[in-house]
Amino acid sequence: SSALARAFADTARLAYEAGVQAAPDDGQTHALLGVSLAFLGRREQAIREAERGVELVPMEKDAYFAPYIQLQLARVHMMVGSKDKAVELLTPLVELPNNLSKAWLRVDPTFDPLRSHPGFRALVGGTT
Repeated sequence: SSALARAFADTARLAYEAGVQAAPDDGQTHALLGVSLAFLGRREQAIREAERGVELVPMEKDAYFAPYIQLQLARVHMMVGSKDKAVELLTPLVELPNNLSKAWLRVDPTFDPLRSHPGFRALVGGTT
């Protein structure tokens, strides 16, 4: 149920907020706090936290982990309705060597909210 999802998201939010307090320079914790806030409908805070994660782990400095952090920012934008921005953030990720691929985006139900978005359809190719 959506009430249960919100309850879990709020529990996660509390844990990630504590994590950010303990390690304010941990980009992953900021990004995941952003995801939990997005589940709670707290749009501006969610984007701000996930963007902070990307700032802390930029692509230029960490080619291994930065794509994962940017993926979380894309998820936040998708969840709060910024579908154009989500697709924009996903686009470079499918070209980099990491666990995300066009094929994965086609089948991962997490990205169902983007299925009808023309930019997403162009990005993943094939049928969605």
